Amino acid sequence: MNSPLQGRGARVFLPIRELSWSAQRRQFWVRYFFLTLLVLYFLSLETVAPVLWGLDWVLIIAAVYAGVVLLMMIWARLQPISPWRVAVSLWLDYFILGLMVAHDPNPALPTAPVLLTVLFGHGLRFGPMALESVLGGSLLVFPAIMTLRALFGGIMPETATFLTLFLYAVLAMYGAMLIWRSERLRRRLERHSSSDELSGVRTRRALAEQAEVMFNMHSRSGRPLTLLLFEIPLPGVQSDRRERGSLSRRLLRTCGEVLRYGLRSYDLSGRQDDDRFVVLLPDTDAADGVIVGERLRQGLQRRLGQVWGGSVDVRVVQVQAPGDGGDYGRLLTDALARMNAGRAKSEAASTAPGLS
Repeated sequence: MNSPLQGRGARVFLPIRELSWSAQRRQFWVRYFFLTLLVLYFLSLETVAPVLWGLDWVLIIAAVYAGVVLLMMIWARLQPISPWRVAVSLWLDYFILGLMVAHDPNPALPTAPVLLTVLFGHGLRFGPMALESVLGGSLLVFPAIMTLRALFGGIMPETATFLTLFLYAVLAMYGAMLIWRSERLRRRLERHSSSDELSGVRTRRALAEQAEVMFNMHSRSGRPLTLLLFEIPLPGVQSDRRERGSLSRRLLRTCGEVLRYGLRSYDLSGRQDDDRFVVLLPDTDAADGVIVGERLRQGLQRRLGQVWGGSVDVRVVQVQAPGDGGDYGRLLTDALARMNAGRAKSEAASTAPGLS
């Protein structure tokens, strides 16, 4: 699933799964892993010195890069969503790794596969956003490596080196085309898998993924966030199977329409289970959440009553972040518990004898 983010007038699409802190943290540790491999490789060169500036400068560049990665990791922890940081980190990886490959004294360039692996890894993770850097890495970084080796090291392109770099450049461009095709297929699949087939709102999994990003944004800024849980005991709707008939589908589709068209563009809504829907309202305090929840509850009752031909009782529970919980899972668990408690209390009151 992709998230549209604004960037100086242009919409930048980033996969939601790559924006969470846990996913970005793994990427930073992978950078340290590859950097460690390169440093160990250069330290193992006992008889042949690196091409450009010697081993000391290789270690200095590696140390500076490690420090910059640490700063970016801290930045990502404080602000997970930053398309410009992601773009800068891509090109920084290519620049540093390109210098490392240019330093390689071996004509076969055993360090080049590391650069190629990073190119493909970024492309597979970030899709179209990384295509420019993948193509740039293949068309600019590899020729720049040969130029640096010729200017600073006096090493003219040997046949083995030229063929190696040419092969890697071709592989990188071919990989970019494969990445583009796979991204198109992934988007096509996500358009179906991220939306509930019957209601049209997000599935439970898709909502949880986007909610994680939203909570990361709000938890550190202290801005309010409201979660609304709607329970709609739809008549005759007990499962998602099409055999339940056209009425069930019409009722669920009506629920999705009310929620989709009754919210702001940046609000989130999704189907939790058979008869429960979740709405997330960023930058909404408790008072405004009550107003929105009541408006949606009345809209659902009115529209569902028209489709069903009878009254439909819609219940809503509201919880607030950060007061009731700091993450989506805790907030949803609290809302479900309150909903179950309220329903049990209502059922007990309706079945109690002697009430008049």
